[in-house]
Amino acid sequence: MARVIKRAAVVLLVLLTLGAGPGPGVAAGGRFQRGRLKQPDRQPTKDLTPSEKAAPARPRDAGQEIQFTARERTMIIPGIARPQAFVRVLRQLELTAEQQGKMLALRGRVGNQIPVLQRLRKAQNDALDEAIYSMNFDPKVVEQRAADLAATQAELTKLLARVMGEIRQILTPEQAVRFRELLIQERDRPAAPPPTDQTRPQNPSPEP
Repeated sequence: MARVIKRAAVVLLVLLTLGAGPGPGVAAGGRFQRGRLKQPDRQPTKDLTPSEKAAPARPRDAGQEIQFTARERTMIIPGIARPQAFVRVLRQLELTAEQQGKMLALRGRVGNQIPVLQRLRKAQNDALDEAIYSMNFDPKVVEQRAADLAATQAELTKLLARVMGEIRQILTPEQAVRFRELLIQERDRPAAPPPTDQTRPQNPSPEP
């Protein structure tokens, strides 16, 4: 009986030894180390405000980070290029005060004529497609809508040529070459996504 109890005690001791991992102060090799275990160094954390915690990381896109001045807003000609792209181009041209004044006058004369014609052209193009593929196909309707679209396209082309021609006269020859190069670069640049409510600038100036 005593032998059985002794064997049971040995088995129990072996099981306890295998199941228990190294406790505090015991190294991986089984040696006891004096003192407490050293905790990994932690960098001090900075208390964030609620707005900082909620705001997502902003993409590092120059197009999205750009901030318009009041004067730059009044020089933007809608329809020539994306507003941010147009401002980047003007900044790199380093216009004189006189040139800026002429750009402001041109912006006042042109207004929103280009976007209006662009929207009309899109609507007329959609109407033409509808007439072509309609179940009640009528060649006369197709011809009329095609004529309307062609007239709008011609008017838009002439307006764009006139505006670009006036810009060309405001710039110096060197600036004109640079202006064309920068517009091509901006055309190939992917459009930045619009800012969210968290990343939208506070109290933005109203559009002109």
